[in-house]
Amino acid sequence: MLLVTGGTGFIGSVLLAELEATRAPKVAVCDWIDSPHKGRNISKRGNLASVVPPERLDDFLERDRRHIEAIFHLASSGTGSTEGALPRLWRFAAERGIPLIFAASAGGVVDGKAPPFWTGLRFRDVYGPNEYHKGDQRSDALVLYEQIRDTGRARLHPGSHDYVWVGDCAQAMIWLWREGRQSGLFDCRAGLERPSLDLARAVFQEMDKEPVVDWVAAPDAGPCDPWQLPQAAGYTAPFTTLEEGVGRYLRDYLAAGDPYW
Repeated sequence: MLLVTGGTGFIGSVLLAELEATRAPKVAVCDWIDSPHKGRNISKRGNLASVVPPERLDDFLERDRRHIEAIFHLASSGTGSTEGALPRLWRFAAERGIPLIFAASAGGVVDGKAPPFWTGLRFRDVYGPNEYHKGDQRSDALVLYEQIRDTGRARLHPGSHDYVWVGDCAQAMIWLWREGRQSGLFDCRAGLERPSLDLARAVFQEMDKEPVVDWVAAPDAGPCDPWQLPQAAGYTAPFTTLEEGVGRYLRDYLAAGDPYW
């Protein structure tokens, strides 16, 4: 059995879907289903062993410790869902001798004995289905789609980003769990930045509309030191191109009857 914290959220729920598609073991999800969207995010999954409330995580680890083969800790430390759990999961994985893959937003490397394999991943500029509960943290792709749908225009910040299809994040985590040998901190991205105008053009094109852009000042995001890319750990699968990912998002999800993965 696998354990996925934050499994009803954006990246976590897509990871569940991809684990199911690859016939991975059953998954225990530790998260709250605190919005209708998050319930819908996992409603199609047939690979769930249980859904554990975060306040029962310690009890679950004690009861099922022998059955847990790997941990994906994707709950953000700022959401309250399994807040501060990384040190506990780090020690648990080290004691059990199992892999631990965690989102960098959940915290950093923990002192003491390390799991036999661990990876911290930083997720930035990720877009795709199952992000609908995220409010003002939704991706630029979804925000632009809604702006163009409602007004025919796009409000755009200048700048460049390494836009990442959410399915690529899930595939990278699955590879790291199954094949990874080099522990460390990695940026989960392709390493190819594209101007924000390219994203807007891809959305306009998929919606069959002429581009009309209103430029607005970009907020200061502050410096962000680059980490190694997954390729440094031996990951060789290609990342989805911006045009392919946007097309899939709009065609197969946002414009479809069911927008959930």
